[in-house]
Amino acid sequence: MTGLVGGIAGQLLLPASDPAGFRPFCIVAIIIAFALVPIALIKAVAPAHEGGGVRINLKGLYKQSPFGLVAASLCGVTTSAFFALGPIFVQRKGLDTAGVALFMASGTLGGFLMAWPVGWLSDRLDRRRVIIGAAITATASLFTMMALVPDEPSRWILYLCAAIFGGTIVPSLQRGNGPCE
Repeated sequence: MTGLVGGIAGQLLLPASDPAGFRPFCIVAIIIAFALVPIALIKAVAPAHEGGGVRINLKGLYKQSPFGLVAASLCGVTTSAFFALGPIFVQRKGLDTAGVALFMASGTLGGFLMAWPVGWLSDRLDRRRVIIGAAITATASLFTMMALVPDEPSRWILYLCAAIFGGTIVPSLQRGNGPCE
């Protein structure tokens, strides 16, 4: 959850400076450096690696959990596509830098708000049904944004669609809380 809050705050800081300049990268580097301080202060010894070069066997993994492998792969493709292409999409819809930042933060906020309910559902219902329900909801919100939203849409409709979409794909990133675990 801390990572999601950091992601939301980072998106909202985008309009605070020129994204084409060098300053935002310096600020991020400083924040990452400070975030590493508590880890660097830990005196624990790293565990020895006993695997000795074990490679992932995708065929074996697919045999063990076909739905899991396919769902995890689709979750990765979907999330990376959203975070890579979402800003371009809303920029072409006419949003400025602040609007793009709010759009992307809305997607992460939706994931933040839905992480617990989606995780709760996936613990109590058949996880496959929860994944399929999340995929249908994500698809519906995407179609709403792409097909039903006019060329100059209300920003709030885009933000709502991003929050719904993020609410169905971002919880899959949270270990132990999402349907794609």
